[in-house]
Amino acid sequence: MAKCSNCGVKISSADAFCTGCGQPRKPADTAGRVPSASAAGPVVSDGVSGTAANGAAGGTTTTPPLTATPPSAGWPAPEHLLDRDAPHAVYLGGRLHYERSHSLEEFDPLKNFRFFGELAIRFLLLWIVYLVGQIPLFIISAILTVASPSAGLVIGSLLEFAWSVTMACVFWLTKVPGQLSEWKYTVDDKGDAAPATLDHIAWSLERRDPPLDSIRVRRFSVPGQGHRYLLEVRQGIYCGLVSCFRNGQDLYVGWTYWVYLSPLRLLWTFICRMVAQLRSKGSALYVSVQVDRSKALRESLHAAARDGVEVATGRVAAHGQGTIGREVPVVDDEAAGSSWRPTVPSM
Repeated sequence: MAKCSNCGVKISSADAFCTGCGQPRKPADTAGRVPSASAAGPVVSDGVSGTAANGAAGGTTTTPPLTATPPSAGWPAPEHLLDRDAPHAVYLGGRLHYERSHSLEEFDPLKNFRFFGELAIRFLLLWIVYLVGQIPLFIISAILTVASPSAGLVIGSLLEFAWSVTMACVFWLTKVPGQLSEWKYTVDDKGDAAPATLDHIAWSLERRDPPLDSIRVRRFSVPGQGHRYLLEVRQGIYCGLVSCFRNGQDLYVGWTYWVYLSPLRLLWTFICRMVAQLRSKGSALYVSVQVDRSKALRESLHAAARDGVEVATGRVAAHGQGTIGREVPVVDDEAAGSSWRPTVPSM
């Protein structure tokens, strides 16, 4: 395995670009290996399988991928990418397949059973906290009642009312997440490319310019795993998270998509839906049209993550280095203003 003459990062024999600095591979980096034209691997498309040959025979040809093809046809495609369309095609939601009625992803929060499950767990947890909180309230009320029955009754009632209102506000106003979709992929022996890959994903998403309420990088403290940086995008009640980190010697790239709203917002959505039904505009057809924009955001998020995988494998030059921290803010509660690039990769 050769080293990049620009930054010193090790380069695989299949890489056309350095995964550390993004510079094209130089002849001096080949370490004596000269690829032959016969060694060129098959061209892998980013869509449904198809070639020009079967197009001539009456089949359907594929649309060229958004990302650029390798600049040199002499470099073979990495073996772990030859079947890369498999996880791409079957990520939860079936992007390249028609969805059957029993496997449709439900973007409508009023019909999403996974979200209602999370809501039930939150209610049960807060109910337990409410009951436990009754114990000290009862003890305080009993002591005050012994000292002064009238004062103890009044103060005890006020404390009970305040506690009940507090727990009700926590339940009705706290947002609850419910997962809708996910996709993940592992790139062999590319753990060092994690910072450059996440930078490129942020740049790619910014270049696509989907309608967003916010885009930022959040620093999560994962118990037993240290800190991890995730790219977060928000659009209304929907939220997408892109995870890119080193896993041993490999690189893990994945995203999850969530519906994120409070029970009070859910109740208001239900009321608005009932009013829309009375106006004949609350049917499943109208709801489907309403959530189309959030589905489009999910596809933009997936395309940006796929661009990051192309960069990690060295097939495409890295772009947007420095986007995170300059154009995309970093939310770090523990060390505000520190560099987002981890000094020790999280495992």
